[in-house]
Amino acid sequence: MMGLIGGAVGCGKGAAVSSIAIHPTNGQIIYAGTSNHIYKSRDGGESWALSDEGVGGVRMMSLAIDPRSPAQVYAGTFGEAVWKSWDGGQHWVPDNLGLKEHISIVSSIIFDPEQPATMYLGATVGIYKREDPGAEWVERVHGMESVYVVPLVADVKHPGTFYAGTTGGVYKSVDRAEHWQPINEGLSIEAMGGAMSHGVSAIVLHPNDPGTLYIGTTRGLFSSTDGGKQWTQNRTIPPGSVAALAINPATPSILYAGGTGVFKTMDGGATWTAVNVGLTNTAVRVLAIDPGQPETLFAGTNSGLFKTVDGGQHWTAGKLGG
Repeated sequence: MMGLIGGAVGCGKGAAVSSIAIHPTNGQIIYAGTSNHIYKSRDGGESWALSDEGVGGVRMMSLAIDPRSPAQVYAGTFGEAVWKSWDGGQHWVPDNLGLKEHISIVSSIIFDPEQPATMYLGATVGIYKREDPGAEWVERVHGMESVYVVPLVADVKHPGTFYAGTTGGVYKSVDRAEHWQPINEGLSIEAMGGAMSHGVSAIVLHPNDPGTLYIGTTRGLFSSTDGGKQWTQNRTIPPGSVAALAINPATPSILYAGGTGVFKTMDGGATWTAVNVGLTNTAVRVLAIDPGQPETLFAGTNSGLFKTVDGGQHWTAGKLGG
């Protein structure tokens, strides 16, 4: 997943990196979205090339790879809704059937883990869903207030359960996005001023115990151990906005949080350490972890893309387009 507002990628000193997608079975293939381009790496991020014919010049807010057919890639944009590539990012076409014209930002695109032909997207006007690649996108906001959806995640252990992070807190669905319920106990949304006062930028679920989840917000990091019924603020991490989260799938007690730099916990959030050596820009918008090599992470920042292969001990700048 990504921060509240995305941007672009550069060569260490470039545009802001807003979105990153890693191939589900081949960590050598990675896509990165910037304020006006999509880049692709075929060698684990060592080199990058433009991969956006047909959609260049559009700000990329989110990227998703079809788990059934990884040559199919989807891009959520700022102002142009959804685009699709059928050939590994070489060419792109609009994929907006049924989407309202006033959707200005598509911040997240995910696939149903049990029914992967079904897709969901989070946008400035809520949630959209479609059950077949050729079908229309259909609005699914029953129970939601008028909110901007940023992260959207599926609970792989409980089919049909989804969480949406919004400008007004967290919503949960247990029926494949047909209905949504706010789950903000402990977030004090109303006391903070309602919508826009507690924007949720990132959500991650514990891979073995999805009742345990973490959210990154404009007011810091919160966690829940009961599926979102009650939230507790993590006060051991330095204060500030948390725009990105990544959890180690092999060792879930290891978690990374990005905001003003990257912080790492080895004990499920009890203690945190800054891991910023090599980061020349610490305004972190997005984190992505290689599921096959969980010591390898990518960080998208306000001025470029960075990579670590040692769990954050050292970062190197990626050179997009080079």
